[in-house]
Amino acid sequence: MSIDFGVSKQATGTVLGKAGTMVGTPGYAPLEQMRGQAYPASDLYSLGVTCIRLITQCLPKEDGSDELYDALNSRWVWREHLQKGTVSYHLGQVLDKLIQDYVKERYQSADEVLAVLNSQQTLANPKSPQIPDQHNKQGSSQLPLTVTSSPLHNLTTVTVDYTQLKYLLAAGRWRDANEETLNVMLKVSGREKQGSLYLEDIEKFSCQDLYTIDQFWVKYSNRRFGFSVQQQIWQSVGGSKNADYRIWCRFGYQVGWMRNKMLKHIWFNDLTFSINAPTGHLPCVEMTTIVGMPWTCFLFSRIEVCRM
Repeated sequence: MSIDFGVSKQATGTVLGKAGTMVGTPGYAPLEQMRGQAYPASDLYSLGVTCIRLITQCLPKEDGSDELYDALNSRWVWREHLQKGTVSYHLGQVLDKLIQDYVKERYQSADEVLAVLNSQQTLANPKSPQIPDQHNKQGSSQLPLTVTSSPLHNLTTVTVDYTQLKYLLAAGRWRDANEETLNVMLKVSGREKQGSLYLEDIEKFSCQDLYTIDQFWVKYSNRRFGFSVQQQIWQSVGGSKNADYRIWCRFGYQVGWMRNKMLKHIWFNDLTFSINAPTGHLPCVEMTTIVGMPWTCFLFSRIEVCRM
């Protein structure tokens, strides 16, 4: 059990019943709690912060500074203080969602956190998800194929070479990495000559390759970019495979794709190729789509099938 003793106050007449009383320990309590408001997600935030402090051994300093939090960019940078292999990919995702600044972007209950932890088996070396086998002998697309999981540096043993993508992301060359992402997706789909992807290509895209691409983006952007990051935002605005245009617009605004002349279409020259771009802004690759059906709907649907 984790308890923030900073919320304890002497029960005096000057405190009890007083609205807006600030409680909580600086460096552990979320913004809304420091401003006198608290929700179940506020406790979960404190739990998440406690976890990242335990695994990094980095505590807030007496002068108020905090090496785990980048105040300039309003984001936690706890991964930069981890020893290699300390935290699994999925557990890292759970921790990241626990410590989101905005209440609505966090888990809303302890049951929700437990459900995610149990489904992903993050506290041990997880087995890879059950992936539909599209090449079984009987032609059925329902039979599962168990794929053995492997660490990030071994995931490149898939259908294409990811050396260039990994190099570009590690170097922070976001524009080039964005272009290389499309290149490797074309190679995976066997559409290098055509130079574009269709919705059916996305619906049958290799789960292993999709996972590998996402892992590299998530790792080298400190979980700011990546398909799985975008999917979380997509789900938070009510996105689904059959989402309407309003949902698509909400998502577009959230990731910074829809602004000014980008209101109706994604103008790739207007993308922000910087680590300071909105969360989920990249990757953003050009694909051929059916009118009224943005490719993101199908991509995130594929991610759900792959259980990333």
